[in-house]
Amino acid sequence: MVVLQKIKINNGSKLRKILADEKQLSETVEKIMQEEKDGLSTKDVIRHYLEKNGASLGLPPLNDEVVILLYDTVLGAIENGNTDAKTSEKDEFLVFLKEILEKFAAQLEVNPTFHDLDN
Repeated sequence: MVVLQKIKINNGSKLRKILADEKQLSETVEKIMQEEKDGLSTKDVIRHYLEKNGASLGLPPLNDEVVILLYDTVLGAIENGNTDAKTSEKDEFLVFLKEILEKFAAQLEVNPTFHDLDN
């Protein structure tokens, strides 16, 4: 019996490519800064952006409990910092984004996620 499925494997490879591309990282930070929310920490602003746009960066979709736990694990391990998003500068966002994406890439390399291409 042969079963064919359209499955995407997220193993962090796209994230590593983005991390190596300073221009793309900078463009992503610009987009994140446009989405600033009053009173949210830098980490929370980045989380909100990644939850909405993570697929374009190579993150798995948030339609699975395992992926939600991955987000909670990675973002729970990141220190919040003392500044809020309104007073943060681009460099601070870049540092936070790099740290978060590096942790996602490491987690996905060890524990890749699988999902249907139709989702």
